[in-house]
Amino acid sequence: MKKLKSLFVYALILAVFLVPCQGALAIDSQMSSSGYKMEAINFGQDVVLYSTQESIEPIISGDGPQVSNVKATSATITWNTDKSSNSIVHFGVTSSYGSQQGNYTTLVKEHLVDLANLSPSTTYHYKISSEDRAGNIGESADATFTTPKQPAISTVTISDITMTSAIVSFETSTIVHAILNYGTTTDYGSTVTESSGSLTTNHTLRLDNLAQGVTYNTKITGADEYGKEIASDNYVFSTLPKPSILDIKVTDATANSVVVRWTTNTETDSMVEYYTNSEVLVEGLEKSAKQTQGATDRVKEHQIKLIKLLGNTVYYFRISSQDAYSNRAESSENSFATSADAVAPEILTVKTESSLGANGDSTKVQVTVTWETDELSTSQVKYGVGSAETGSEETTTENAILTTFHYVILTGLKPSATYHVKAVSSDPSKNTGESKLYTLLTPKKRRSLLQLIAEKLEETFGWIKKLKILN
Repeated sequence: MKKLKSLFVYALILAVFLVPCQGALAIDSQMSSSGYKMEAINFGQDVVLYSTQESIEPIISGDGPQVSNVKATSATITWNTDKSSNSIVHFGVTSSYGSQQGNYTTLVKEHLVDLANLSPSTTYHYKISSEDRAGNIGESADATFTTPKQPAISTVTISDITMTSAIVSFETSTIVHAILNYGTTTDYGSTVTESSGSLTTNHTLRLDNLAQGVTYNTKITGADEYGKEIASDNYVFSTLPKPSILDIKVTDATANSVVVRWTTNTETDSMVEYYTNSEVLVEGLEKSAKQTQGATDRVKEHQIKLIKLLGNTVYYFRISSQDAYSNRAESSENSFATSADAVAPEILTVKTESSLGANGDSTKVQVTVTWETDELSTSQVKYGVGSAETGSEETTTENAILTTFHYVILTGLKPSATYHVKAVSSDPSKNTGESKLYTLLTPKKRRSLLQLIAEKLEETFGWIKKLKILN
């Protein structure tokens, strides 16, 4: 067949020189009708050479067009044809397409077209067409591909900030290998990279070995699985400084309380440790024993009220403040003095509780008297028989240990009797407070078992005694 075609071409060339133009046109007409086309090639001086080509469209070989390297805004289409032809891709969001990209002039058998300016997260319809030199066009069937989401960074949080570390967490809309850039300027200079091969949408990166009390800039960069790069805005945070205690003041001093105030350069709790060298005995405390008062809330402006202090007394105190990461600051020792006390203790909530004597002694009663005071003071009770004061009341021995919760036990009282009691407390400045008068009725004397039996028998057999009297 190839030999026949070659002979035919030679004959055609010969005809150009030997046969009039009308004959050449006749040959053209005859060959076109038999599946060939004539193409005139002008050599100048009215010399024209005709060639032939089959009128069959390019055939797309293999599995048809292939889609690869699909990104949020681009994709690559490749295919092969059995003969050289151009490369056109028709595409759009429906099978009507509406757009096309490709190479219209270069004729190849291996075709590649990069589609650009696509929309993220969109399904596209596409088909390819290839036109050969003779104008024969081969086309593929309709097919689809979907672009992924555009990589984006969101929900950036910087947490667990300490003096030397911080944790940066964020999310990405697509799977991304992230890099955290950080430094004291927006030039950054240092990076933390996710572990090799880590591709995820939820990211947590830890910064260590930071300087305390320094402001840092951070920026997230990276690339998704298709190589699409992303970058965040700049985010700023400051590492915690080491806690420092500043501007200590003692205010609102009274005989029994003061307010200690101070500030810290970072949020901390509040604690005041204090003591006095006074010789006065306080319940539950040895001489010079240290007490503490404080608050667990973390703040920068601190105030702690010290209460139940002794009047006209020098106290020594030290402040400590600790942040959320157990970094603690302590002040040097300071002192303050309470004012002189000219006000007697206020006696509150007086209560009495009576009981018969111990060891079965029903002839004696004991009474416990309890009360509270608004300041540290001594404990003593005045009491007597009857509901009113007579001037001949008895007084218990004063308990000199200072407290705000008092109790005194009265013993040897008579059963079934009325008594009056009064609580008495004195502060270290010898100001004495007394409660109002309270009355109480002691319990009845307890009867013995023999007495109870005799009474029961008398109730049961008392009619016999009455019968004897009648006789």
